[in-house]
Amino acid sequence: MSAQQFKYLFTPIKIGPYTVKNRIMVSPHGPLMAELGLPTEEYIHYEINKAKGGAGWVCMSVGYTMPRDTWFMRPNGGHFDRHIWAWQKEIIPGFKKIADGVHEHGAKCSFQLYSINLGNKKGPSCIPDCNFADQMWEPMTKEDIKEYLDYHRICCENVMAAGFDGIDIHNHSGVCTDFLSASINKRTDEYGGSLENRARLLMETIEVTRKVVGKNKSIGYTLTVDDLLPGSIVPDEAVQLAKMLDKDKKVDYMFCGIGRETQSMHMYFGPHYLPPAYQAYAVEQIKEVVKNIPIVAVGRINDPLLAESLIAEGKTDIVAMARPLIADPELPNKAKEGRLDDIRPCMGDNLNCVKYMLDGQPIRCICNATVGMEQFGWGIGGMKKAATKKRVVVVGGGPAGLEAARVAALRGHDVTLYEKAKELGGQALQAEKLPGREEMGGLVRWQKIQLPQAGVKIVTGTEVTAQTILNMKPKPDVVIVATGAEWMRNAFSGQSTAEVVGWQQDNVFTPSDVILGKAKIGKKAVIWDARQDITAIAIAEMLADQGCHVQILTPVPFVGSLDQIKDMTWFHTMPRILKKGVVLTPQTFLFMIADKTLTVIDIHTMEAREITDVDTVVLIAGKNPVDSLYNELEGKIKELYKIGDARNPHDIGTANRDGHLVGRWI
Repeated sequence: MSAQQFKYLFTPIKIGPYTVKNRIMVSPHGPLMAELGLPTEEYIHYEINKAKGGAGWVCMSVGYTMPRDTWFMRPNGGHFDRHIWAWQKEIIPGFKKIADGVHEHGAKCSFQLYSINLGNKKGPSCIPDCNFADQMWEPMTKEDIKEYLDYHRICCENVMAAGFDGIDIHNHSGVCTDFLSASINKRTDEYGGSLENRARLLMETIEVTRKVVGKNKSIGYTLTVDDLLPGSIVPDEAVQLAKMLDKDKKVDYMFCGIGRETQSMHMYFGPHYLPPAYQAYAVEQIKEVVKNIPIVAVGRINDPLLAESLIAEGKTDIVAMARPLIADPELPNKAKEGRLDDIRPCMGDNLNCVKYMLDGQPIRCICNATVGMEQFGWGIGGMKKAATKKRVVVVGGGPAGLEAARVAALRGHDVTLYEKAKELGGQALQAEKLPGREEMGGLVRWQKIQLPQAGVKIVTGTEVTAQTILNMKPKPDVVIVATGAEWMRNAFSGQSTAEVVGWQQDNVFTPSDVILGKAKIGKKAVIWDARQDITAIAIAEMLADQGCHVQILTPVPFVGSLDQIKDMTWFHTMPRILKKGVVLTPQTFLFMIADKTLTVIDIHTMEAREITDVDTVVLIAGKNPVDSLYNELEGKIKELYKIGDARNPHDIGTANRDGHLVGRWI
């Protein structure tokens, strides 16, 4: 598709008092780049970079509205203090830098305000706290409500003083959301009962906001169409609420989506197990009844062509993107210029964005190694030519090696990349073969397109030895070893560092053996999951799809508990494998494999039992770095680097950042 074929995405649209240059918004999201509630240079440049990339409107978040919100900080102070504390006047200078920077690039900006149940101590009614099950909420008094509204007003005043174009009111969780929920709000006063009463606090919040921003600034609202909790916020009432807000244009635009940031956040932060635009059905329901203000669609809209079709079909007026614009802030400009193949993909894995956020760390991105580095000139247009052109050899064509080669070539170096296999991609090629994980090859597919454009010479199907490199004429100035890692064929029993007895048997395999079709699959398989990530679940589903009866053993309380709960995949993968008959056996040690009999030990009682007639055993432990080439070259090459899994077996995001950093350094 050429740029001219985008008939809708890049047409201006009226939002409140503004004419916005295109239909692409940056979805509000909390990058956790503040310090003690104040915007840092990291935060400032991160947000401005979105406008530089071509988005028409930059919505920023999360701004807590009152000091009580900080009560929910983690013991190490490493979470909510990294969001904005919007009641502080000290935010104004940093926010003014953002507003000026966004406006410089022809975009508009707003800030989203959010109150978390008055420090997760008070709410509409006395109900159990969803974060701390042993605590009950204290019902908010009229004085509490007045305090909340007063602080909301102060926050609005601070944001407006900084020169922002509007305020967004958050409603995927927090005070207003809880008052709207029929299952949470059990009040019998004017704030409870009917929808009109439950919406009273929201309407008062909007009224306070409008008094501050006036008619010359905008108000946005995040409408939860369905929070997916029985009897809570349901579509029928969401439609009624949308009509109420549309009347007299109480707000200037509405985000529409599903899920809740607490109990149903796996639908709110939808991972790649959900299809692109999976929330569109909810948006359409609102679009049908709202006539006076633009509607904004959210939820894995990760492709400008998809965005164009949603608008063209009348399903929405505007599209909002968070993760796709983290992966590539230049997506709007690249799409407008017809450079669709140059758009760095968002794979929806949530591993370095959502998970990092929930861990209380500044967000990063698997595919975009420059996230968080914009303040150092690593953002859009920040690739500088090297002072001296060098001959660079990269060995290994996985994500780390591909990124190192790409960046080094962009900096003007003469780069040759060698890969032993016939195809580039490394272990990412294995990941995308697993059920439901087809998008995991997105990064390397993009890198493979970019390498020839950058001028990288690629040699595949060639194994490079130390002597090969030492015999090169002319001799390379830089050698980057990105030879990856291999799954351990042995595994620890779980109760100590002792190996599982019998791991050498012919019916014992690694995940790679299964994925690449090298494993002989029988009728009954047992997976020993000592890693606790996505791998065991994905392998289990693959084997089940082949007609195998599968059982997963793990020493921890939950299968896949390491990452999957925080990256939201666990809530989607578990139903998939359980429906396919996979048996889960947690809190169990694998002690011994003897022919087709496994001896396992209950972690609580330490009693042993046997699992018989096992045709196939898959051991999922750690990975060993393949670093012999580096070791042989050490001391013989002046500039020698080891990156990615060859340095330290980790995840694809770490590998990609390794490659990018080295490419920048040399």
